[in-house]
Amino acid sequence: MDEKSSIQREKAEQFITRLMSNPALQGLTPLKKEQQIRNFLKMNESQLFPTLSSPAFFPGKNPWEINGILAQTLREMTNRSFLPPLKQFIDESLKSTALICAVGDNNINTTAIREGLNGIFTALLNSDDAREALIPVQTLCESPFLNRYVPQIVQRQKYISFEIRMVQRFKEVPENIIDYVKLTSLLTPVIYTFMENTGELVKGSISLNYAHQIIRRLSEKYKTIPEEILRDIVMASVSFQEFRDKPATSRLATIFTRRSQNWNPDQKIDRGAETSDKSWFSIARKNYRFYGYDMDMLMELYNIAAELGW
Repeated sequence: MDEKSSIQREKAEQFITRLMSNPALQGLTPLKKEQQIRNFLKMNESQLFPTLSSPAFFPGKNPWEINGILAQTLREMTNRSFLPPLKQFIDESLKSTALICAVGDNNINTTAIREGLNGIFTALLNSDDAREALIPVQTLCESPFLNRYVPQIVQRQKYISFEIRMVQRFKEVPENIIDYVKLTSLLTPVIYTFMENTGELVKGSISLNYAHQIIRRLSEKYKTIPEEILRDIVMASVSFQEFRDKPATSRLATIFTRRSQNWNPDQKIDRGAETSDKSWFSIARKNYRFYGYDMDMLMELYNIAAELGW
């Protein structure tokens, strides 16, 4: 980077830092802050241009160039905040046994698979839509949802357990299921890297035919990743109403990612009111067709939440 570019980047960081310090943004996750700032810059482009094109910032630059500098800087600053733990999950925390369970082969090269998974994750970070889709995923990884529900699912040996163990043929160890659902949720936003616009989504889902196209293209690019894993990642974006053979872990990834969208750990429940999880699963049951959920999964999760006061 030459001296001029370095100075521009420094000025951009100073400006973005000032925006990030806004009290209204405090308490938000890094990706949520990025989303809010990106929207602010877009909505106020004309009002901000006289200031940002002044000698104090980016003299001689047109709005398109200024937006490019700020957008790139915003991404880099956000990446420094949220990227390390998520990459560490793929590189270190993700259990090799979870990948083996997904493929059903003890001899797979998990190191090579991790390298491919990192390639997918790096690619989706270049899409604004994919980054926005990661907002609830980051919340899911920090929430207690999977650690709460997966052990209960395994212990109870009901519908979800059967779908994971007997249909998907995934070895039913809670830690492996938790890791694999996290991985599925983390990489599912890769679908946005193949879309020209989000108009290809219908009710938040892609068609089965389009999913097969994406899986094929991913298989061609990331040859070290078994197709079983790529399938599970992409199928999380397909409605269960359209594809009844959607893998159970993909169905769970869809449900818990959506649940994480409005999760508030500090939410206070009024006396006599339904608990937050029970309420969410109750509403999801009423709209299961619209959102493409598996109704039987929702019923089991609702019953767990009701019984345990979640």
